[in-house]
Amino acid sequence: MADKESNAGFKTKRTHGTNDVAEKILLNRNEVFADVVNGCLFDGRRAIKAGMLENAQPESAFTEDGGIHSEYRDVSKYLNLNGKTFRIMLIGIENQSRPDRRMAARTLCYDAAGYIEQFSQGARLYPVVTIVLYYGKEKWNYPQNLLGELDLENVPCEIKDRINDYHMRAFFDIGHMPIAELRHRFKSAFYFVAEYFSQINRGEEAHPSQNKVTIKDARLVLRMLKAMSGGDPAFEEVINSIAKKNENEVETMGSILTPYYQHKLDNAVKVAVKKNSQEVKKKETITYAKNVMKSLNLPAEKALELLGVPEAERPKYLQLLQAEKAHK
Repeated sequence: MADKESNAGFKTKRTHGTNDVAEKILLNRNEVFADVVNGCLFDGRRAIKAGMLENAQPESAFTEDGGIHSEYRDVSKYLNLNGKTFRIMLIGIENQSRPDRRMAARTLCYDAAGYIEQFSQGARLYPVVTIVLYYGKEKWNYPQNLLGELDLENVPCEIKDRINDYHMRAFFDIGHMPIAELRHRFKSAFYFVAEYFSQINRGEEAHPSQNKVTIKDARLVLRMLKAMSGGDPAFEEVINSIAKKNENEVETMGSILTPYYQHKLDNAVKVAVKKNSQEVKKKETITYAKNVMKSLNLPAEKALELLGVPEAERPKYLQLLQAEKAHK
């Protein structure tokens, strides 16, 4: 889950909030989970199939000192062969919207809890793998290994070499991956989540690709985007706008996000009026018009109409759009 308490440990039991649940729903779908695993661990090769996955409890419980303790993951699944008869791995996914200096230690706790839970079963041990997905704009400058997080200043040199290290070997900076790489890695609805953060982290407005998406998947994508972006109300506007649509209906994310652009534009206009600045209003309107044109493949006139620009003002914006195009 995004930005969990940094001091999460073996004896930590955590209550899950609304945002925690929202960001998991999309990834908890087997086809999406398999897509993320394939995109991250197999460089986009379709090695893992949805039918090979089995839900695991996000809470790993184990006995220690006479009590039951637990460690929470965002979402985790067992990887099986031959249906569900042969378990070969436990895979967990952790979402991060901000850097966490203790992430390697937290990942160690999650993985250790997965192994400790296996001890009580008395069978052979299978691997536990944690994929960390980072979406934030800020560069991740913290170490990705346990020793890098430890304060070793006063530890004798003879002991330092004896301390076991632990690396986050499946850390992926989704928010800074080029769009072409994201397109190569991810084929499910998760691609729209990755695309959104890649675009806004580069200082762009979101302008989703023309890939098709069902209304059902679009709702899950929007709820995850809302959760991971700090509850942006613009996403709730979009969710409400498609609430009555058939979940099997297919559209593009660009067409679905029209209310998002409108909400952003309305807020920009309010700011412009408050600042008494027509230039700000013009700039914001042109920005959103270009996004709508690009996302929906529409002519300028139609984009301005969708954004609710008064008919009398459209010629002015058409000239500005043509001028920008001419200068490119």
